[in-house]
Amino acid sequence: MVHRDWAKKNPNRKSDDYVTHYYGNGEICDLTGMARTVQVKLRCKKSNHLQEVSIYLVEPNPCQYILGVDSPILCPLIKNADEDGIFPTTL
Repeated sequence: MVHRDWAKKNPNRKSDDYVTHYYGNGEICDLTGMARTVQVKLRCKKSNHLQEVSIYLVEPNPCQYILGVDSPILCPLIKNADEDGIFPTTL
C-alpha cells in the first residue's frame, strides 16, 4: 500500500484535527518523467455549520499536488482515524 509506506516515513501525517492521505504512482508527468503524486489533507474545521467546506489545491513542485479539504463534517472521521490516518469502515 503506497499510503501506508508513505505514512511510516512521515510522522506528521496525523494530529488531533487533521489527517493526510498520500496517493502515488499516478500518470507519468511530462515535465519530470516521474509519476504524479497527491497529498490529500483532511482537516476538522471548527464551525457550527456542518455543511461548510473549504477546498484548495496547490502544486508545490511540478506534478506534486496538495489537495486540502476543511470541514466540520470531517471531525468525527478524523477523531476515529488510526495511526496511519485510515478511517474505520464503520462509525
